Amino acid sequence: MAAPHRSVLTLALVLTLLLAACGGGGTAPPAAQPDSPSSSEPTAAPVASEPTQATAPTSAPQPTAAPAAEEPVRLIVAIPTDKPTLDAHVSQTDGNDYGTILYDRLVDFDENTQIIPQLATSWSVSDDGLTWTFELREGHTFHDGTPVNAESVKASFERFLDPANSDLFLQRAGLEPVTQIEAIGPYSLAFTTEYPYPVLLNKLAIPSGGIVSPTAATAVTPQEFGLNPVGSGPYRFVEWVPNTRIVFEKNPDHWLANSSNVDIIEFRPIPDVSTRAIALETGEVHFATITDPTEAARLDEVPGLRAYNLPLARNLSIVTNLLKEPFDDIRVRQAIAHAVDRELIVDSFYSGFATVPDTVLNAGLWSYKAQPEIPYDPERARELLAEAGYPDGFTTTLRVPTGRIGGIQQTAQAIAAMLADVGITAELDLMEHVAWVSSMRKAPEESDYLMSFWTWGTDTGEPDYNLNLQFNQERWSPTCCNRMFYANDEVTEALIAAQREVDEDRRRQLYERVQELVWQDLPQFPLVNLNHTAVGRENVTGIRILPVERFDFRQVTINE
Repeated sequence: MAAPHRSVLTLALVLTLLLAACGGGGTAPPAAQPDSPSSSEPTAAPVASEPTQATAPTSAPQPTAAPAAEEPVRLIVAIPTDKPTLDAHVSQTDGNDYGTILYDRLVDFDENTQIIPQLATSWSVSDDGLTWTFELREGHTFHDGTPVNAESVKASFERFLDPANSDLFLQRAGLEPVTQIEAIGPYSLAFTTEYPYPVLLNKLAIPSGGIVSPTAATAVTPQEFGLNPVGSGPYRFVEWVPNTRIVFEKNPDHWLANSSNVDIIEFRPIPDVSTRAIALETGEVHFATITDPTEAARLDEVPGLRAYNLPLARNLSIVTNLLKEPFDDIRVRQAIAHAVDRELIVDSFYSGFATVPDTVLNAGLWSYKAQPEIPYDPERARELLAEAGYPDGFTTTLRVPTGRIGGIQQTAQAIAAMLADVGITAELDLMEHVAWVSSMRKAPEESDYLMSFWTWGTDTGEPDYNLNLQFNQERWSPTCCNRMFYANDEVTEALIAAQREVDEDRRRQLYERVQELVWQDLPQFPLVNLNHTAVGRENVTGIRILPVERFDFRQVTINE
């Protein structure tokens, strides 16, 4: 079927917004992994040991801020905001950069989100699926000299799982099925779960799975430990000057010490995306999270720089409050989906750093199954609104988080114009990102949003994190992340069954069925699958950019 004719109003607005986004050198609003060789192409996971650094593929002139040969080699990374803590167990996605160098985890991800060894060199699971046994590297120590062995790793996880810390250690929920952790030998550790839990390895590979020194962590409060952290990773903590810099130095005793020529890694908070871009161009920093795809595309053309336009398991969606009229009517939700031209949005505002989604599961995750196309069809949208009792449309609000998600304000204005074209007046409710997050965490009786943008990623590299937390009816806000107050008995039953299913084919079928049902019900309408938009100097190699929103600097190298 031929594509519907785009209205003159919509095209004109998009063109105006696009010109605004491109003007002024890219000043659009900002947007919202295993030790293996660095490469622009995914590599196969190693079988038994942590990989070592590959030969650097490119070289470029040294940034002007690079230290002299006799000085320590310093890598400077620009980040959008300062960190709330450096405690691995408190960290969530904010630990996806510094956490890779400060801490080791039992296991890690490769570029295809497959599990590979890290602190654990091997593992096995019992025939009944209830006991996982890990063999640890021998002779390793924490940065304070405490031995890394089965007892200390056990103590680290017991701290993480302590119910007394549940308000701080939010990611401990992923290990709720664990009933016992035992040191069964000096370097052998066993996890026992209440029921077969096939995603345990994925839950251990997230930033919160970082192993902390029990000597240091148990001597102080989590808040204090977060200011002076002690891990066992390839870099150890030196200093944290709030809103200025966080500094780490190489751990010479780590097994990866010779895999990087960088002596010091400094994370430098620079809130403004344009300022981060200038810092890259002048050589002040070596790597930056450029949260605006338009700016990332521009920087990719600058000699000596490269943009990491790589897969990212994160999407941007519109969600509706299903407890509010008229969004409790599936026909209204379908009308909104048909009214939005997603291809035009991706082409206009994301500069090649995004694609159009075809399911609710984040792109690149196991069990991803494309669903039937929901075409841009404004005439069908008008028909559905009339069938639902809104022949003249209606007025609503669309909540828009600002400050972190690239292109979102232009996207919001374009969507408002598209909705207006079918009779829906959507007034934009702009909210600073942190305030928006708080507003979306309210209980059903307190929730006051009607429509909102929504963004979701995964740091576990598997579908349970994405689907269970968002669509299980037992996970309504504020318990967790079903912010739509979506309820479907079959979906919830399938998600609970999938958590315990050890047969991979059956688990896949369950997750595929969930995707089908949610796509039909449309509590969430995915707009954009986002890619990474980080930018770095071409002479910096060995940074692994993973789909699980992780920047891994464990084997980074600055080339002459």
